[in-house]
Amino acid sequence: MIFLTVMTSLEGYGSPATQETARKWAERFQLRAERVLAADLTSMTIPAHILFSPTGQTLYRHTGLLTAEEIKQILSDRTRDWARWWDSGTKSDWMK
Repeated sequence: MIFLTVMTSLEGYGSPATQETARKWAERFQLRAERVLAADLTSMTIPAHILFSPTGQTLYRHTGLLTAEEIKQILSDRTRDWARWWDSGTKSDWMK
């Protein structure tokens, strides 16, 4: 599973995120720095979080702040549900 956080700005409109702001964001929210990307999209200042399965399906997408605990719970739940679907074909409610 791959979970990415895309930082578009730290200061707001007109202040694009840099590798340094992505590093600070990772530290602030206890995320793995290599999973936080800085995007030069100054018109979008809200973080976007996307979880992809090993085979490329989007398992979770959220725009807005998530705490480290929320991210851990999402990873746990979606990873478990995706593995169950992959092994048995059983879909969870969020997959329907």
